[in-house]
This record gives sequence, C-alpha cells and structure tokens, in this order.
Amino acid sequence: GSHGDAVRWFFTCLATCHEVQIESGLSGGKPSYTGMSPDEVALVEGARDAGIVFERRGRVAGGTSELDVRDQTNRQLTTYEVLAVLQFTPDRKRMSVVLKSGSRAWC
Repeated sequence: GSHGDAVRWFFTCLATCHEVQIESGLSGGKPSYTGMSPDEVALVEGARDAGIVFERRGRVAGGTSELDVRDQTNRQLTTYEVLAVLQFTPDRKRMSVVLKSGSRAWC
C-alpha cells in the first residue's frame, strides 16, 4: 500500500543522496561502503539493511554519473542519472542531488 511505498521511497532517497563508494567485494553477502562522511556511509548502510541497496556508481557520457539501486522486495533494479550535486555546506547543513530516472527528475 501507500505506507509501504512511502517507506521504500524514504530508503531510496537515502540510497541515492550521497557520495559513498562501494568497496570491492561483499561483507556477509552485502555490499560494503566507504566515504568521506561516516554519516553518509551509515545512512546508505541503513537503506541497504532495509532492502534498498546501492549497487553501483558509474560515469556516463557528458561527465555525469549514474547510480544503480535495487529494491530487494521485488528485485527491481533502477538506474538514476545524477544531473547535479549540491555539496554539503555549513550554511545549508545538507547535501542534495538532482536525479533522473526515465522521464522523471527530482531533487
């Protein structure tokens, strides 16, 4: 239902709004992550543990990147193109990304 969709969307946001990298190999059958911010790593790990798994970051033509995220409940893999990254600043107290998947874009 809509509650489950909202929960999946929340964890999808955690799995996509970051600059975490995947370490080579698996830890306990799950991807392990590394990054400059331990908070970002913890949020991506939380999404992974909830079944929304960040699986790949890659470069695409034009210098942008893309992320692959898998929903473990239905095994669906979604690729998100990263259109822009707004870095964390002390004034904003957050970082943001602008993503596109198919014909939908969001921040």
